[in-house]
Amino acid sequence: MHWLQQVLLLADLSLAAALVVKLAVTGLIRIYVWFSAFLCFEIARGLILLWIPPNTGLYAWIFLITEPLMWILYIMVVLELYEVALRKYQGVATLSRWILSAGMAVSVAVSALTLWMDLSRPTGQYRVLVYYSVVERGLIFSLSLFLLLITGFLAWFPLSISRNIRLHASVYFLYFLSSTLALFLRNVAGYSISPMVSNILSLLDAVCFALWLGGLSRRGEERLVVRRKWQPEDEERLMRQLDALSTAVLKRPND
Repeated sequence: MHWLQQVLLLADLSLAAALVVKLAVTGLIRIYVWFSAFLCFEIARGLILLWIPPNTGLYAWIFLITEPLMWILYIMVVLELYEVALRKYQGVATLSRWILSAGMAVSVAVSALTLWMDLSRPTGQYRVLVYYSVVERGLIFSLSLFLLLITGFLAWFPLSISRNIRLHASVYFLYFLSSTLALFLRNVAGYSISPMVSNILSLLDAVCFALWLGGLSRRGEERLVVRRKWQPEDEERLMRQLDALSTAVLKRPND
């Protein structure tokens, strides 16, 4: 592994470890359980891969096995984020999961339609990496879209959400958007630029970890109201509609 890649990876792991410690000390680890699990998994995998030469079969097998687990953690972190934000409206949180599932299916399908573009570029020895990249690009794109839509939803309705949730959603959107653009660039330009893309992603990961580390706090769990200016009667009416939507989604067919 090139020395620059090692430095950036060590910086990522150090920031991620500091973030886990902060979550534990502040008690936020009990609120953001899946986010903490994602960080711990990232640290463990990074420490293992740090000491294995990239151009080896062992490195490839570890990557191929652990990458789908990382995708699952991506999904769980996003679901956890909005379940925390919408804990008083579990029906809306359930509806969000349905939207996420549909969005992921559509995005993966769109990525699959562009597979010819990816296959037309040099892929190196491991062609399976192309398919992994296509699936990952579709998944991350759908999560980015989901974050954007739900953030707009939270800003539109007079819901009280915490400063931590606002920060978490914004940074995670940046994390996914940068990953999507980097993967698209690598697929279009070819796998010869993979080292450069990896360095860019590591740098962006470090920025996101630093933002989480500096922004998440215990006081940040205090509730805020993020909304446009409405008249009191409009706000009351929309809140009744939101309550009705939440109840309708959770209502069983035989009720």
